[in-house]
Amino acid sequence: MVNAIHAVVEELGGHTTFGRTLRTEGDLRVAIREGFPQTVVEETMRSADLTLKQLAKTLSLSPRSLQRRRPGEEPGARWRRAARFDRY
Repeated sequence: MVNAIHAVVEELGGHTTFGRTLRTEGDLRVAIREGFPQTVVEETMRSADLTLKQLAKTLSLSPRSLQRRRPGEEPGARWRRAARFDRY
């Protein structure tokens, strides 16, 4: 199982992409919950030769869900912005 997780993480860009080392299934689950960087979506599409629509269908998501993050925006930034508005 560890080898399979390592292979998946490396295919998605490894430490460079995630900014940390993902060694266990739990580490990968946390990364999934936090949201992958946009580069992971782009690299997955490129390496699998998929369109955005095909990838969205494969993941049972809307194409818009894969495009929502603003360029250069880190995961969680949208929630922090929403929380700021909620305080007023």
